[in-house]
Amino acid sequence: MKIAYVTHDSLDIESGKITAICTASKSVYLEIIRSFNNADDKLFLCSDDYKEMELKDGIDWEGDVMEIDVGKKYLNELLKKSVEFMPDELRKQVYELERQTATALQDSIYMFDLPLIVSMDNDLKKTLKNYHFSVDSSIAYDPCAIIETDIKIHAECALKKAIGVSGLAAYLTPEEFNYIKDLVKEMDVPLLMIDYNVSGWKSYFDNCNVMYIDEDFIDWH
Repeated sequence: MKIAYVTHDSLDIESGKITAICTASKSVYLEIIRSFNNADDKLFLCSDDYKEMELKDGIDWEGDVMEIDVGKKYLNELLKKSVEFMPDELRKQVYELERQTATALQDSIYMFDLPLIVSMDNDLKKTLKNYHFSVDSSIAYDPCAIIETDIKIHAECALKKAIGVSGLAAYLTPEEFNYIKDLVKEMDVPLLMIDYNVSGWKSYFDNCNVMYIDEDFIDWH
């Protein structure tokens, strides 16, 4: 895929690599963020063969990394993948436990002189959800752990869209960012970063597809 901010050069969004649009212009930054939130139209996305795409069709826009709730956003995908990888023997155990629970509940309602029944639907996704299946909340205030989990979810669940985040550079140390770069490469996941006024942007985004738009709206690569 290719992404472009209006009147500026395009950038390739590649699997296994970070793509970054960084700017020293507050107005540019806000226009980009608003475009992802359908409040502006200053960003353009297209396929490698230059067919126009909607932003939402190519990018899972997360916004500010500290506001991401990956467990909530990708719950259905995580449930589906967890059931898919569940061994047959474990499935049988879960079904048997559900059957025993349903039988016990049925016995408990016999005291009512009413036509009440308890039934099973053998839906493992629903069973997991009923047990409050979620991503561990301990990562909620750790930006590196949040984006790490996000990347791994996209890899494990074979989600084809790029991850799109804002403000990530402000939260990560250089060491953490190098770890994320390595993880993106290892997991073969595309990651798009939108950041404002990053000091030493050229060295920080080393080995990334990066464009810097300065205060005079000139872009640098």
